[in-house]
Amino acid sequence: MLACDEGVVTQAGDNGDFGISITIKHSWGVSIYSHLHSFGLLVNDHVSKAQVIGLSGRTGFVTGPHLHFGIQPINPDTINGYLGYINPAPYLGEKKEKPQAPTQSEPQQTPDLSGELSEEKPISPLPSETSVKDGQSPESSQIPQSPQDEVQKEAVAMFDARIKENSMKGNQVKKEKRDEAIQRIYTFAQVKKRITNEHVRDLLHISQSTASDYLSDLVNRGMLKVEGKGKATVYLF
Repeated sequence: MLACDEGVVTQAGDNGDFGISITIKHSWGVSIYSHLHSFGLLVNDHVSKAQVIGLSGRTGFVTGPHLHFGIQPINPDTINGYLGYINPAPYLGEKKEKPQAPTQSEPQQTPDLSGELSEEKPISPLPSETSVKDGQSPESSQIPQSPQDEVQKEAVAMFDARIKENSMKGNQVKKEKRDEAIQRIYTFAQVKKRITNEHVRDLLHISQSTASDYLSDLVNRGMLKVEGKGKATVYLF
């Protein structure tokens, strides 16, 4: 996925039904790119036009892989039925001048090919097998790699590096949140002496399975003891 214009990232990551998405603020409004597989940007990053910002995917509420792309101008009409977003099609593509047809006052001249037809020109021989390196076709040996290919490789390498960096930061944030939650449960158990899964859910506003995971971790560490089974399970400090 490429940025449609230069701007600043205002959102990057999970976005509910939109899955993984990126929102960029431009001088004329905002653009959004949703249902991505991954992204290589952080909030407040400055992006340039046509910069690689993510990989397409099928995250969020979708039936298949695709890009949900939208633009919203400054001072949008929020009651237009699309939350202020408008059809981007008229703004995509570059305007090109149409070629002018020749006028009658300037008749077209037909080139004289009589000389070329009368002369027999030798046909250039095909490159011999000895002039081509092993494992290369004649076409590949004659086509040099363009600077654009090198730029593309560098962009992909930088993008992959940013994805790894974001993944490492994300994992670190998750670990810190988990450690903080477990510490809160342990402190709560110190005061209550006896706690249940329901107590933990109310304390942290988390699901039953997540609460069970945290409590199991505390039991495995020897910080809490367990008594009973099923819904009657009680955790003792």
